[in-house]
Amino acid sequence: MTDALVPLHFLRSLWLTGPDARGFLQGQLSSDLSEVSPARGQLSAWHDAKGRVLAFLRVLPRPDDGFALVMQADLVETVERRMRMFVLRAKVAIENGPPVYGLAHAPDGTGFVAGLAPGEGPLAAACDASTSVLRMPGSVGWLVVSTDPARVTATDAAAEARWSLAETAAGLPEVFPATQGEFVAQMLNLDRIGAVSFTKGCYPGQEIIARAHHLGRVKRRARPFRAPGPAPAPGDALADAAGTVVRAAGDADGCLLLAVVAEDAPGPFALADGRPLSPAG
Repeated sequence: MTDALVPLHFLRSLWLTGPDARGFLQGQLSSDLSEVSPARGQLSAWHDAKGRVLAFLRVLPRPDDGFALVMQADLVETVERRMRMFVLRAKVAIENGPPVYGLAHAPDGTGFVAGLAPGEGPLAAACDASTSVLRMPGSVGWLVVSTDPARVTATDAAAEARWSLAETAAGLPEVFPATQGEFVAQMLNLDRIGAVSFTKGCYPGQEIIARAHHLGRVKRRARPFRAPGPAPAPGDALADAAGTVVRAAGDADGCLLLAVVAEDAPGPFALADGRPLSPAG
């Protein structure tokens, strides 16, 4: 397979730069930004004061202690506008970032990614003046944010669909306009995928998220399911109000989805239209 970059139109980026960018994000996001380096990125999230997730974020390093935040495309304007409200006197610039691309199944040490000499393993990262790359967990591939990408292919709807399917299979959640502010961090398993730090300082929603963690009061979590037929929409309710769809992606056998359900509920579960859900493992 070639190492051509495929535009991921369902994702967009924000660039944060300036001498206070790291400190600003450390006080806003749920992950520990001190661990992000030119060689390592992160999964993270932005929450409201009630601990509800406003955006699921892939954090990529930029030169000079800058950052690229990649999120669901329809959230960018809302997140940018709201995040600016918290800048106050901090020396940080928030602006729309470059396009987002996917590089699936690229062997380490070859082609476009190799030119940036990233490390190995999930969340390995690298960057230069025009490009940031992040190796996503599972078999997803490399996430690329670039003003000057090489070997870009034409829009490939099938490749975009495969990327979404691979993220879902890796257990990565997503937040959409329909689900913004619906779930607390643990409902999306953010604590299990390294997107929440329980040792860093304060950030919006931190007290509620920490209390749920330390008291063990998480009663609902996202689980993977398979269903026949087309993928349901994010935010769709399950039958009998048993849960809510987080994200879903179609494949040759129907669809794979993440849905928030009661953690101790044995099922069976079904979509609102009656299609049965089977555990995806």
